[in-house]
Amino acid sequence: MTSDLHAQLHDLAADAPVPVPPDAGALWRAGRRRQSRRAAAGALAATAVVLAGIGGAGTVLPHDGGRDVPPATTSGVGALPDRLYVPGRWTESNDDDPVGPMAALLSTNLGWHDATGYVGVSAATGEYRAIRLPGSALAPGSGTRPGVAEALSPSGRYVAYWLTGVPAGRAVDNQLGKPVVGVAVYDTVTTRVGRSVLQTEHGVVPESLLWSDDDTLYFQVSQIDKGHPGGYAAHLDGQGRTVTIGEDQRLVPGRVRIPGLERYATAIASDHRGRLLFDPAGVGRSTTMAIARPVGAPHLVERRRPSSLLLDVGGALAADGSIAALTRTPDERQPSTVSIAAPGRAAREVPGAEALRFWALTDRGAVVDLTRSDRTGDYLPTELARVAPSGAVTTLTDYPRWDGRIQVEGFAADLMDLPSVHRDAPATPRDPRVLPAVAGAALALLGVALLLRRRRVRD
Repeated sequence: MTSDLHAQLHDLAADAPVPVPPDAGALWRAGRRRQSRRAAAGALAATAVVLAGIGGAGTVLPHDGGRDVPPATTSGVGALPDRLYVPGRWTESNDDDPVGPMAALLSTNLGWHDATGYVGVSAATGEYRAIRLPGSALAPGSGTRPGVAEALSPSGRYVAYWLTGVPAGRAVDNQLGKPVVGVAVYDTVTTRVGRSVLQTEHGVVPESLLWSDDDTLYFQVSQIDKGHPGGYAAHLDGQGRTVTIGEDQRLVPGRVRIPGLERYATAIASDHRGRLLFDPAGVGRSTTMAIARPVGAPHLVERRRPSSLLLDVGGALAADGSIAALTRTPDERQPSTVSIAAPGRAAREVPGAEALRFWALTDRGAVVDLTRSDRTGDYLPTELARVAPSGAVTTLTDYPRWDGRIQVEGFAADLMDLPSVHRDAPATPRDPRVLPAVAGAALALLGVALLLRRRRVRD
């Protein structure tokens, strides 16, 4: 019995596998594979954590792009804001989310290179939107007076501007930076752009750009003469031009010659009801003024000789035929007093009103930029106000402290007789460079950490 058990144990021992010494290289490679799988899993988890952190950081970075803005409590046409703010550099584009019509049109620094661009303030919601005007020939704020560089329509829906392009012949430097060949109209509701190109050999010089009503744009240009000593010369061709917005939103061009109006008469103001105020001899050089209707059957309505009115710093025409302007002062940096000439009456100075700029003359008074002197003695615009003939002042819109960051380019004239509406500060979208920079830095740090860990494992 004992011998049999012994024999069986011997046979089992003989059949047992002979142990083989382990391969050190194979063990090393297996360990490296397991380590690589763990590192990859860790990197994937860390990347997910970083991206989740970046997404969470985006929700806490200073911005309020999703803030709801209450609508204006008006009859539906909107209202002027009670205060203007300096918009953010990364203000959302109106092309992406239209909020027109606009109550105000501003110019300010926008985008990557602080280039000057336009910003509209919605009449309905008070939201701020960047407005891009394709093919614009003049930089924002380059007009010497209101109604030269760009023009906001009375309702605030349309923005008219001068169009650049290639003239038929050799372009002559017009000292504006780009050749001007026509006008364009941007629709703040649909974001469409209509263009009207003029026949011009060497380009034109802009003279006036005014809305006679909300659907009709009136403008004047001077044709550039070729090869004139001193650079160039330009002359009014004795014709105004119109662009009418048709039912399909297309621009319908037209030419206007007003019988009895001098060849060099320049349009300086509109009553926004179809009539324009002209300086017969050119801006600021005439003691008489003319009121004309350029659309339909063009005709001269009347001539008037109100005294002591200075038109080269701004004038206005009311629907009842009253004319208003700023009274001349010896120092152009000083504010001017407001004078109003009712039909058949001499100009009367409005007591206590010191203004820098004229915007409109409504049924309730003159709408102007009022001013105050700062410590340097310069006069800065502080508010948009409506000044009644009695001298009573109604503040419509307070301006931010003037430091050169914004320039007011236009207001919707239809809103100037309505009460202003309180508006909160606009949304300030974050710099789009922030998230890519944070993501790049986080991934770079992650890469460095993985590289250090790999070296540590190798050692």
